[in-house]
Amino acid sequence: MSDDNGLARFIAKAKRNTFASGRKPKVLEDGYREFVFEEGEYRYKDRFSGSDQFTGTETVSEDGTRIWVMEYSGLMLDTVTDKERFNEFLKGALRLVGENRPFRGPENYHRWGMVYTNESEGDLRSFNGTERILFKGEEIYRLEYYGGKR
Repeated sequence: MSDDNGLARFIAKAKRNTFASGRKPKVLEDGYREFVFEEGEYRYKDRFSGSDQFTGTETVSEDGTRIWVMEYSGLMLDTVTDKERFNEFLKGALRLVGENRPFRGPENYHRWGMVYTNESEGDLRSFNGTERILFKGEEIYRLEYYGGKR
């Protein structure tokens, strides 16, 4: 079974190389979209649906056995007018995911008048958190997440 440090390094690397990288997801038959990243014995999968309001599941398998999962659900408010810039901002924050807390992005990130915050509790084995983006002091996006090691 994997060690927590190796798993955390892999999760952070997988997240930087999937959605946050700007790659396009594979569109599945059922309408869901999916990213897959593999390295060594690990396989990361992010399967999600929706756009302005969305939900998804990230999993990591080791040698075919699922060992880690994160569920998430979020929404972008109607006040987001420049979705391309918003997405670029969010991906920039998510590329800064740390190995010490490989759930989403950093605690804080600022650019183009937007502020990203990520508050979480727990550790790789059991965690939950909330990610927010503010523009001019108003919340324009929120994502809730939870999960842990199996």
